[in-house]
Amino acid sequence: MGEAAMNLTPEQLTTIGEYVRGHIHEWIGPQSDTSLSERDLDQRERIIRVEESLKLGFEQSDNRFNDLIHQMDKRFEQVDKRFEQVDKRFEQVDKRFEQVDKRFSQMFSYYTTGIIFLTVMMSVYKFLV
Repeated sequence: MGEAAMNLTPEQLTTIGEYVRGHIHEWIGPQSDTSLSERDLDQRERIIRVEESLKLGFEQSDNRFNDLIHQMDKRFEQVDKRFEQVDKRFEQVDKRFEQVDKRFSQMFSYYTTGIIFLTVMMSVYKFLV
């Protein structure tokens, strides 16, 4: 270790130790008790502030997530409505194609009937003449 600054006898060291033990509470005690309690209070206040800020942050993030979910639900509903509108348009187009198909079928049957009638009439005319 190092060398002592003063050479003291064991009796002197014992006397100094007893004196220090007897008066240390007077010198440091009141300050340390208040400083420790003040430190504890400061730390507790800091902990409480941190907990409150964390709680507030979690509540805000929960609110944001709930808002996001609500907005997503609205968007999905809008997309569903658009799909329903597109489905209705396709149904209307299908009805129009069916109507056009019926018209072509009718026209074909009229033309076929007309051609058959003309053919029969021409055959009867040639047979009679």
